[in-house]
Amino acid sequence: MARLTTWSNGQETVLPDTIPGIRAALPQERRGDFDRAVAGASVNELHAVLRHWLFELAEDDQERELTEQLRERERHAS
Repeated sequence: MARLTTWSNGQETVLPDTIPGIRAALPQERRGDFDRAVAGASVNELHAVLRHWLFELAEDDQERELTEQLRERERHAS
């Protein structure tokens, strides 16, 4: 099985490499969004959807805060 790793804050981080593993690593409040994204993805889209969630797991705290601010702006722009 392949090992997925990334670097964050100068340290190597091992990422989950299965759909259940990605889901389990997410904060509880993000798991419903993950479930809906995976369930709604076509076969052709699934790789990109999983990659999106892996990038979310790989974000450090500062990046996560910026991402949440952007999500909040998008919600209010709609």
